[in-house]
Amino acid sequence: FNLSSAGAADATNAAKGTPRTTLRQALTGPISRLFLALIMERICFGLSAFYYAAFLRTTYTLRIEDVALPLVGFAVGNIVGTILGGQLADRFPYRRVSFAVCMIIAGAFAFTWFVWTPGLSITVALGIGFSLFDSLGRPALMAALADVPADVRGAIMGINTSVASVGWLVAALVGGWLYAGIGFASFGPIMGTMCIVAALIVLPDTRLRRRLSS
Repeated sequence: FNLSSAGAADATNAAKGTPRTTLRQALTGPISRLFLALIMERICFGLSAFYYAAFLRTTYTLRIEDVALPLVGFAVGNIVGTILGGQLADRFPYRRVSFAVCMIIAGAFAFTWFVWTPGLSITVALGIGFSLFDSLGRPALMAALADVPADVRGAIMGINTSVASVGWLVAALVGGWLYAGIGFASFGPIMGTMCIVAALIVLPDTRLRRRLSS
């Protein structure tokens, strides 16, 4: 990809009087639904990232130093999933489908993770599974958000950062309330439901790819 060529193309379009796409025009229904899915994904990941250590210590009465290895596994799942997810987003054109499938699987892991606690090793494995599949779908979501006209792409990605921060904030606030009022057992059903809803609200927009291709 040649940046100078892209700049020359933009200059040519401007010289021809091609109208620029406004931010309001770019914020279509499909893009708004992607933002909503992003908030839900960030809430789920935030709940796991913020409260996983406390969940382990409360459930298995672990010492602080014993929590380090499970957290490393969670981080490795996130790293590997992000790398593989980038490859998936580039190779599979229906990025909303990639995101949706990964979120549904991550939701299944999340539900089991916080509800079923037969032993530490299984809990750690479920945490790695959630982290892996959640991060596996994230690059596809980012690529779908970037699939807008170039003259508003920067603005859309800037909004993406702000929207993701909203998800983190909600996770921090709601997670403490849930733990104090109900306990960690409530995390699984809530995260699982939000993952499935995030998948379902973006799936109908996969027909856009078919229309654009045709």
